[in-house]
Amino acid sequence: MDTDAGITIDQCTELSRIIGEALDRQNVVQDSYVLEVSSPDLTKPLKLIRQYRKNVGRQFRLRVRKNGEVIGIKAKLEGWDKEILTFSTNSEGTFKIAFNEIMEAIEELPW
Repeated sequence: MDTDAGITIDQCTELSRIIGEALDRQNVVQDSYVLEVSSPDLTKPLKLIRQYRKNVGRQFRLRVRKNGEVIGIKAKLEGWDKEILTFSTNSEGTFKIAFNEIMEAIEELPW
């Protein structure tokens, strides 16, 4: 479960209750089951352009396609405008990259 504003544990709990009751009411699952509702794992790559908006100011490990090559970069997300993302590094300065050129973007955790 994800939103642009983030998700609380209470929201996950409420959604789990609603889905569980609906599954039970419709008798969708015949056997016993475990339903897990959670927020996205911090180690998972960003998949959607909207996910970048709430991550401005954070460091990322990127794999990008440039001129037919795949390169790895550690950079800070400075901003986004539609399908164009702005990153910066200490050595390279600020650069822009199209969303479709990003193969993988995983947040670099500060600890």
